[in-house]
Amino acid sequence: MGAVTGTVLTSTANEVVKKTIGPVFDFLVKKYELLDIPRFKEHYLEYCEKNLEIKTLVSQDKSFHVDEIYIPIDIMQSGTQSRLEINNFTALDNDRAILIKGLAGQGKSTLLRKLLSNNAKRFSRLPVFYELKNYNGGTLELAISKSLSHFGVQISEYALKKLLSDSNVKIYLDAFDEVKPEFRIELIDEIKRFINSFKCHVVCTSRPSTEIDSLSEFRTFSVCELTEEQIFGIIKKTASDHEKCDELCGALKRSPLHTRKDSILKSPILVVLFCISYNLGEDIPNTLSQFYSNIFDTVFYRHDNIKGKVYRERHWNDNRRVYRELFDCLCFISLSDGLNGFSHEKLVNFVSISLKHINEEYSIAEKAVKELSSITNLIIEDGFNEYRFVHKSIQEFFAASFIMSLQHDRKISFYKKCFNDYSFYTTFHNSLFFLEELDYYN
Repeated sequence: MGAVTGTVLTSTANEVVKKTIGPVFDFLVKKYELLDIPRFKEHYLEYCEKNLEIKTLVSQDKSFHVDEIYIPIDIMQSGTQSRLEINNFTALDNDRAILIKGLAGQGKSTLLRKLLSNNAKRFSRLPVFYELKNYNGGTLELAISKSLSHFGVQISEYALKKLLSDSNVKIYLDAFDEVKPEFRIELIDEIKRFINSFKCHVVCTSRPSTEIDSLSEFRTFSVCELTEEQIFGIIKKTASDHEKCDELCGALKRSPLHTRKDSILKSPILVVLFCISYNLGEDIPNTLSQFYSNIFDTVFYRHDNIKGKVYRERHWNDNRRVYRELFDCLCFISLSDGLNGFSHEKLVNFVSISLKHINEEYSIAEKAVKELSSITNLIIEDGFNEYRFVHKSIQEFFAASFIMSLQHDRKISFYKKCFNDYSFYTTFHNSLFFLEELDYYN
């Protein structure tokens, strides 16, 4: 999609949202006599626009409206076998509280933003999007109020409670699994109270097997594995041109790991990574772990299939081993701290510790940060002075790779701690999934 075309589509989509959200905002302000917040309407509409725009792995320097890049995926209600497609007309508006569960990379956050967009455009719901990773205790209303204030939307906890008491308001709670373990039990009680105290609709996402599964207030859905049609749809959206698209689809069809009913590319993140990392004539890896491992080699050695070849000067030249060991350690340390995103200063500190671990000079941490960001594109700058991994599953796989490299006694100590410490286990749950393959005999 060209830059001009993308900008026009984004602008048009945002104008539609403004026209539908604006009137319902005015209606609720008048209904509840919230005379102190109308002047913040402009900031609120900007906040809605921001939550509908996302960056992708292949366009990290540019944001797209969710409607431009979204490919319909399916969800399935617990206890049934019927798939429900989330498309341009889906709102999930019949239930007051919905939980959507999905594995790493299945597109839960994108799906949530798509539902927000659909509700805003077609059903005149007043949407509020809150990332649960920012929850640090206290009432959910206060946490949401503070989050809104960061976007310039100043609203008191009292005024917010008034809005939440209306069924025209819809709250989107993203990624319960990213809540710090020490706050999860408190948040469970808060969400239960929240649903039972207010009339607003609530949609929450999480990875499977977390504490939120215990709440009976939710109607639960799970994200389905991709169909072949959906896989090819994502490839078409991601590939740079028709020739590249045909090449990617052809390679996938020839792979023994892909059939019409079963494919290694079970989630959107894996399809996108396949598009980025596949080169002409290569075989698709036999295992998921090898698939992730190959990604690092691809971004380190070869041209980016989307953007073309770029020469990048490196401190350790082409010594992939040093960069890989550094990246593995960085992933493990940051994951241990429960962080997927961090400030520049925090990242430099993590890299400094990692350099010490691999017996390299830690004084070059600042330079190493720039190189890891520019060479790999697996950790990217996301706003002023903020960095994040392109996807949490990247952090989790390479953390598993670090654990795999430890001496036997240290590995056993790690596994024992996972077994005995639930909080520690939840932090590394998905890394353990990779380790089942990487470190099978331990």
